[in-house]
Amino acid sequence: MPQQRDASRDSGHSVKGLSALVLNPLASHTLVDDCYHELKRAILELDLAPGEPLSEIRIAASLGTSKTPVRQAFARLTSEHLIVPLPGRHSCVAALPPEFLHEIYQVRLMLEPPSLRTVAPTLTDENFATLDRLMTEFQDAHDQHDRKRFSTAGLEFHRYLIACSNNTHMINIVAELFDHVIRIHNALFLSEEVADHGWSRKGVEDHRRIVDALLNDDGERAAELIAADIGAILEPSMERFVEDALARLTSQHR
Repeated sequence: MPQQRDASRDSGHSVKGLSALVLNPLASHTLVDDCYHELKRAILELDLAPGEPLSEIRIAASLGTSKTPVRQAFARLTSEHLIVPLPGRHSCVAALPPEFLHEIYQVRLMLEPPSLRTVAPTLTDENFATLDRLMTEFQDAHDQHDRKRFSTAGLEFHRYLIACSNNTHMINIVAELFDHVIRIHNALFLSEEVADHGWSRKGVEDHRRIVDALLNDDGERAAELIAADIGAILEPSMERFVEDALARLTSQHR
């Protein structure tokens, strides 16, 4: 029988020495993360408009940092298709071509209802407690007429149901889709008429019906309801508002 090698002897350290090794805990975020999150927030909330030129120097001065973390944040946002690199090491905020809206919602309709149908029987009391908390946040944002918080809260509800699938690939796909959906919703809410139209109120009601169906262990009904909720933006009554929103999101690079 071959003799086993002593790993501690090969490494030049004793096992005792390894167990005594103390490492400083890593920080949960870095300056690059801070730059990335603040720039992403500004893009998703349309504080940085589609087509707007981005200057590393100007952004760094605004954030009170050097250009290096800003450049790295730009790279991350470029990989997420929120920033577009331009010739001469310039960049701008990515526009959203009109056809993307229908493609995004088609993908959501292909992914979310079947996922919810599968997830429904597996939901626990803890899951329902989280859904109740998310619904409270959604309702409160609606009641407070906080449009940006409303957009985020509504999608967090959908994001959580996808997360319950434990399907890493689906979670990652939906994460990028939802970034674009947040921009679309924020563009929609720039119109006062959207609030008067009742689209946001219907959204809250639809989400409550989804939860009720899940509580009743009716995954099929929940899947139908979430498909209707996702598809509401494509209804003829929303066409004029969607066209206005897309006009805000398809600005040409300046």
